[in-house]
Amino acid sequence: MSQAGSLFLITSFVFSSILFESKNPLPKLSIFPDHAKLVKHFIGVDGPASIGGEVPGVIDAILAIGLWLEHNNEFVSGPLEDEDFLQHLQTLSLLSANNPSPTLRYAAHVFTSSMLHAHPVDRLRLTFISDTLENCPYETLKGSAVSWLKEEIMTAQERKSENVFASTVALAAARPYLFPDISALADASEKESLQELEQVFPFHMAVVNFLFFIGSEAYAHIVPSGMMAIVEEIYLGPLRGAQEKALKGLGAEKLEYGLAVELQLLGERIAICSAKIDER
Repeated sequence: MSQAGSLFLITSFVFSSILFESKNPLPKLSIFPDHAKLVKHFIGVDGPASIGGEVPGVIDAILAIGLWLEHNNEFVSGPLEDEDFLQHLQTLSLLSANNPSPTLRYAAHVFTSSMLHAHPVDRLRLTFISDTLENCPYETLKGSAVSWLKEEIMTAQERKSENVFASTVALAAARPYLFPDISALADASEKESLQELEQVFPFHMAVVNFLFFIGSEAYAHIVPSGMMAIVEEIYLGPLRGAQEKALKGLGAEKLEYGLAVELQLLGERIAICSAKIDER
């Protein structure tokens, strides 16, 4: 039997046990090391740039098995090295960014998020989030990293956890990549501003929404002293200027286009965040 055929057979056993309550023997697997080995064997075998371009059925099977294991809390059945965990997350997150199927992208995102939040070491979770914000070339995936950070902060607050996400540590570590210095946009033309925001809109929108989130009194204790003033100077102010120039670059006749609506929404969010910062 071919390797892909064996993978599909495992998936069929899992699928039948859930949907048809079949009594076929289920594979004895865990995410680490078993699912991690499957991912290494089938995903990205030609290098990171190839991740997401595999046969859709193979990606579907890999994600289905992983989500089944996650649902059944079959995480670890052997030693787990930090490097192996981070590599597994990186591969899965690239699937969520690169695959042409929105269904498979979403499944990969859900699986990656569940895996990340399940790791017991808070600093390792922060490391993956910060590394994604700093090094990932995909704006949608960087937007996902912003949502991961928000979820970690909310969870720490709800559970009254004493970890890096319940203190100023998380934002201090992520700030350079979360709120990058974009003051160079002040010298950009209307056309250049439009091109820039069109390319990175998902990230900027996620960041501005996150800024609105941490601007509430409930999360004031996790914001490092003086951070908001720095964010206003090097990120939010220049972003506001770029947004205004980008709208002018579109022209009045295109203000009803999708991008124009997105830019207007971004401008509204920026104004709200600036008002919150001024109140402080």
